[in-house]
Amino acid sequence: MKLSHKLLAPRILLSLVVIMATVPASAGSGGRGQDCAAPAAGGAFKTKPAAGGCGTVRAAVQPSAHAPSAAALQQASPLTTTTTIYLPLVAKPAPPGLYGRVTLNGAPDGGVSLQLWRSDFNLIDFQNTAADGAYAFIGEPALAGGKSYYVLFNNGAFIADDRVKYWLTRFVSSYAAGQSVAIGNFDLADSALLSPTANVTVTLPTTFTWTTRAGINSDSYQMRLFRLNVITDTAHYSTPLLGYVGAYQLNSLPAGFSPNIQYDWEALLNSPDGGVGGSFVYRNITFSNSGQSARPPVTSDLGPERLRVLERLFR
Repeated sequence: MKLSHKLLAPRILLSLVVIMATVPASAGSGGRGQDCAAPAAGGAFKTKPAAGGCGTVRAAVQPSAHAPSAAALQQASPLTTTTTIYLPLVAKPAPPGLYGRVTLNGAPDGGVSLQLWRSDFNLIDFQNTAADGAYAFIGEPALAGGKSYYVLFNNGAFIADDRVKYWLTRFVSSYAAGQSVAIGNFDLADSALLSPTANVTVTLPTTFTWTTRAGINSDSYQMRLFRLNVITDTAHYSTPLLGYVGAYQLNSLPAGFSPNIQYDWEALLNSPDGGVGGSFVYRNITFSNSGQSARPPVTSDLGPERLRVLERLFR
């Protein structure tokens, strides 16, 4: 038998162990395989060749419904060959459309409601994740120049449910109809705010703290300051990407912020592929002073597209 196949790397190494047996001659033609004793210890069977003592045949196959009978093994001549065959490792094809997978604390999160948006704030499609957390927006129109797609999870719960308040995938700026594009895998586990507590007045410098998500060390956190539901207020500040840390010290008010005005703060969670989520709760905070900074102010690291979406989510 000839096996012909294309060799691809990486490959799976399979060892096939085959028992080859010749049918012995009858007793009248030489007497091979005449009388056989009961099976020996360890699963071996003994045969008694005419010209010598008992030989031993040991089965080198796993038990199955089609295993040879004891009588066949008793009469078999011991000839074992090992054949090495290289088979290609076949990858599962990518699904069509804009696809990804959602988890919660690392486990598949099925039944999660997701929305596909275009960057001009048009809702294109919506669906729930499958039982394994997978999703795929199929049959969506191609993008025109200057437009982007992103997938939004918007948590509609009114009390904390261990999930982030929202998650935005990366923005895909080039998409042709029928194309397969991985738009984002993300985990919905929340990051709880620790301090300052809600509705307090603080003096700068002050330190903001939150919990980091266990087991998701690729997260990079930010602290974000903003004013909720104030359309005419342009005050917005987010720190640079801080890495996998749960604290940030604010030394002075950023440009556009003033003492004795109530603002809001939250923790942002950034994935390596450009996705971003927000802690389920945000907290009110008022600053009693402007503080003094030991370094120049840092510009927001959110980017204009994501910033516009976040402002729209909270207004």
